[in-house]
Amino acid sequence: VGGFLVEHVSWRAIFYINLPVGLAAVTAALFAVRESRDETVGREVDYLGVGLLTVGLSALVLALVEGTQWGWGSTAVIALIATSVVALIGFARVELRVRAPMMEFSLFKDRNFIGAVTVAFIVSFAMLGMFFFLALYMQNILGYTPLEAGVRFLPTTAVIMFIAPISGRLADRVGPRMPIVVGLSLVTLALADFSTIDQGTTFSDLLPAFVAMGVGIALTMSPMSTAAMNAVSASKAGIASGILSMLRMIGGTFGVAATGALFQAQARSSLDGSLSGSGIPGNVSSGVAHGLGTGRIDLAGSGLDHQQAVEVSGAAKNAFIAGLAGSMRLSAAVALAGVVVALTLINARGARSTPVESSEMELARAEATAA
Repeated sequence: VGGFLVEHVSWRAIFYINLPVGLAAVTAALFAVRESRDETVGREVDYLGVGLLTVGLSALVLALVEGTQWGWGSTAVIALIATSVVALIGFARVELRVRAPMMEFSLFKDRNFIGAVTVAFIVSFAMLGMFFFLALYMQNILGYTPLEAGVRFLPTTAVIMFIAPISGRLADRVGPRMPIVVGLSLVTLALADFSTIDQGTTFSDLLPAFVAMGVGIALTMSPMSTAAMNAVSASKAGIASGILSMLRMIGGTFGVAATGALFQAQARSSLDGSLSGSGIPGNVSSGVAHGLGTGRIDLAGSGLDHQQAVEVSGAAKNAFIAGLAGSMRLSAAVALAGVVVALTLINARGARSTPVESSEMELARAEATAA
């Protein structure tokens, strides 16, 4: 559906897909979800924590996205990284002091919770970086339209829809660790396969990896949530779920940013090597390198003759594939690290741990006793 809207309406139209989904979720919540509340903390909003976390993460992501273009040693990038460090340190200090923190660090005393949220970061890192660049690859290199590219992602998404409920029940029976380990192992293998893409690769060659990616993601997601929820007391389920979701979103954002930075660096290096001594102006080469990561390569007005344009086009395709291979290798390495995290931090059976005790809970008990 997203491919159809991009092709026939506008890329902006894809955001309207979420409106009926969101409306259905709100309706279901109103009628099917029981009210719950953490009585151990206040109801105020941690505005300072929200602000510091937003500044810290935004600055870091912007530095990753623009580092190749602006220069990693440039004043702007260094200032963004410094701003991020200061803001994130400030966020940690604020969260340890406010009455109703948006992130309770006491939850991280449980290694199962650490493992679950780390896996959440990792699987989103690997998944969204893969989707982003393979969508560009299928359109820019294989020549598919947005709709045709969208259809070719269906093997992954269909498998996720079918297996995810099964993996949740499997985690209830055997524990969350092994489904996560198997799932992230399949994700690692799929990404490693994607890293071997070359000029002669077809979609049929990639289909097994697309299926393996779907199975791997499905085996990871539900057990990951089970592990996180079992690691905290019932009263902390809300904030634990929020932290899990937040780290999934952060992981996806960092996945696109980090793989994008590596993609740009390797694509530019490949392009410079291919066009070295060809007489192609440096500004043309730089513009093509930047356009590879956005899917827009426009040689109109570049002043190149036909032969030079053909040469640049061929070099650009090779550079794209070189950058894609590098970004997939990075994602595969991160997914493999997730396997290690799951093996070492998540309990095999995933039994609910002793509820996390916090100073706020002790205060609530004291106040109740005094009353």
